[in-house]
Amino acid sequence: MRAAVCYEPWKPLIIEDIYIDPPQSGEVKVRLVATAICHSDIHALHGDWKGEFPVVVGHEAAGIVEEVGENVTLAAPGDNVVVSLLRSCGRCFYCMQGLSNLCNGAFVLETESRLHNKQGDLIYQGIRTATFAEYVIVDQSQVVQVPQSIPLEKVALLACGVITGVGAVVNTGQVKPGSSVVVIGLGGVGLNAVQGAALAEPTQS
Repeated sequence: MRAAVCYEPWKPLIIEDIYIDPPQSGEVKVRLVATAICHSDIHALHGDWKGEFPVVVGHEAAGIVEEVGENVTLAAPGDNVVVSLLRSCGRCFYCMQGLSNLCNGAFVLETESRLHNKQGDLIYQGIRTATFAEYVIVDQSQVVQVPQSIPLEKVALLACGVITGVGAVVNTGQVKPGSSVVVIGLGGVGLNAVQGAALAEPTQS
């Protein structure tokens, strides 16, 4: 498959053919239709987070499930899905309390990658995903089915910008109806913070 690989911090991405292994137990392979660029990807490419190289970044995407590994129950081939960097085991203390964002479960993809270049060198899956490519393999908890009637180019934004902005208002800020909200900067996250604030308004009867 084709992917945009970064071999060193601050170096240009190289578009090349690389290998992707089949999905293992609990993993899903998605054929990507759309992926956005988040500033977190830029930080990763600049080495700001001390990540490993070579790497494929990208974490705000949507596509169609092509293949699933053993023991996958949350997705099936043909599903239209959002691909998220968030994953959860569903079994640890925090997941059982409804706090899957604090999941401390162990995932094979934390120490392994399904990507390799033609020389056989491992390529890391940046930000738990690696969507600057034609395909991606993630844990099954990282995909969420969406209706086929919604264009995947728009659905991709749900993977990061929307949930970050709306989540900041609804979950972190817990904004109540009637509250005043100031949003500084109307980029992807800021615009969705505005939408989150609008959702906090009382419903009209």
